[in-house]
Amino acid sequence: MPNGEARFWVYVIELDSTGLVSVGENGAVYVGETSLTPAVRYDKHKAGGKSSARVVFRRGVRLRPDLFPPEGPFETRREALRFERRTKNRLEHRGYRVFGGQGETFMKGASRAPDA
Repeated sequence: MPNGEARFWVYVIELDSTGLVSVGENGAVYVGETSLTPAVRYDKHKAGGKSSARVVFRRGVRLRPDLFPPEGPFETRREALRFERRTKNRLEHRGYRVFGGQGETFMKGASRAPDA
């Protein structure tokens, strides 16, 4: 990595699952990727606006660094997107309801699923 600095993060946010129609046995989370630090990105989600995921704005409880991929942070967006998708799949397998996490699929033009 240039200058020893990573540029992209994959992060996980715990969601308040109260009232969600479908919730995993371990609750609900949001998975995303960012060029900001996860803490700054979480604050932007909670502030609302165009760059905020509606589900995090409405239901975001806290960052879950214990669920972040241990391989990160990442040098390239493509690498972060690949791990965003892997993190989504891993958490679904562990019993979480996962919002976000489209990763490379999103970059190929697939539309995002509607947020709760």
